[in-house]
Amino acid sequence: MNSVLSMTKRNIKLFFKDRATLIFTFLAPVIILGLYLLFIRNMQVEGMSESGIPKEKIGNIVDSWLIAGVAAVGMMSVALNVCALSVADRQWGLSDDFLVSPVKPYKIKAAYLLSAFILTFAVGAVFIVLGVSYLALTGGAADVFMAVRLFGVMLLTTVFSVSLMDSIVSAFKTQQASGAFGGLFSAFSGFITGAYMPMSIFPKPVRFICELFPGTHAASLYKQILIGAQTASFGADSYISEALNDALGVKIGLFGAEIGAAGQVVYILAVSVLLVAAAIFLPKAVKNPFVKTDSKNKAKKYRV
Repeated sequence: MNSVLSMTKRNIKLFFKDRATLIFTFLAPVIILGLYLLFIRNMQVEGMSESGIPKEKIGNIVDSWLIAGVAAVGMMSVALNVCALSVADRQWGLSDDFLVSPVKPYKIKAAYLLSAFILTFAVGAVFIVLGVSYLALTGGAADVFMAVRLFGVMLLTTVFSVSLMDSIVSAFKTQQASGAFGGLFSAFSGFITGAYMPMSIFPKPVRFICELFPGTHAASLYKQILIGAQTASFGADSYISEALNDALGVKIGLFGAEIGAAGQVVYILAVSVLLVAAAIFLPKAVKNPFVKTDSKNKAKKYRV
């Protein structure tokens, strides 16, 4: 356990040592939300202006939809940046040193996962506080109970995001490849989770595929809390609430069947556990056969 904690501490220190990565990782969700509010918010508000929803509620509903989407996509993007530390270790040959040390390979992997979880959760916590504060300042429904529920979903999203990204980055040998993938994944995840546009406009086959991705269910859970709070005064069974649930992808199913919030939580956890178990107990070789590095000289850059 001491070796896991020591390596976890080392990984966190290295993350904070890289100022550029630190700044962009913490600002990424905020920047994405800012772009949404500037370029997408007005379009969505205008599209809902004739829906019969009170005008004072439309802005809060759209803001909640945007915050939910950014929370889901942003957490995965942050997890990818944090998990890229293992790619840097492979690129600089430090992973070879770890493998010949007395530390078991599964402990090395556990340290990477633990440090990534701590850092991703910290960034997510900042974003959740900012999101709830924004809703409260703009007249939306927001309270401490909502924040607690959002933190619960964020905890679940962090576990999934870290387990998924760690599995993906294990295939990369250089930071350049990881960075290039990050740009593609950000666009892909934004569409498949319904963050960039409502899932209701997708054809049924596309929606079926989107619902297989656990990140889409994480976004749905965020929406149920945030949008549900804004529409609580309408009544859960009202025509407006049902229309919004369908149009904004608030409640989604799996394999064509409704599974409810509890089913969504179980599905996300099940996939996360499988990914974490595979990452820890089925470690892959991390040596890059195409690049020869002098690990003693390269290690100087990562000395803490």
